[in-house]
Amino acid sequence: MIRKATERDLDAVAKGYEELFDYEDQNGTSTNWVRGVYPTRETARKAMENGTFYVSEEDGLICAHMNLNDDQPPHYAEISWKTPAERHEVRVIHTLCVPPSQKGRGQATKMVHFAIDEAKKQGCKALRIDTEIGNLPAQALYAKLGFETVGKKKVLHEGVLERELVFLEYRI
Repeated sequence: MIRKATERDLDAVAKGYEELFDYEDQNGTSTNWVRGVYPTRETARKAMENGTFYVSEEDGLICAHMNLNDDQPPHYAEISWKTPAERHEVRVIHTLCVPPSQKGRGQATKMVHFAIDEAKKQGCKALRIDTEIGNLPAQALYAKLGFETVGKKKVLHEGVLERELVFLEYRI
């Protein structure tokens, strides 16, 4: 079941981030997220308070989580998106995370399908996302689900992390 996150979910979400960081410490990183910087429990808490943070829960276990809102960081304005849309006509997936212990169970696909359905329900024209240029598994997933790569750009992500990102869009 995918639902809006509550305060009681935040410890499990933070544990999921830590599990991912531990896995990437041992196996190399594809997200290039930085432990203690982004994402953090506080990242999830703020999104939860805004009512835009979702979790996938099965048998009482949080299997995946994401922030889904209309927040397009300033560098999004520099991307040549294929779908002309006002801010309120776009939803953006942020910090989609599936802890390594939950990988291979279709959780990311479920979350993205949920995001597409929510964007449709809200009358949006597009669903957008960015990911680290080296995050090939995520890029392959989004392509498989119908997203189109529309650009690449070096940015200062979250104001602190210099990254090269790939921008993808799903036309609704």
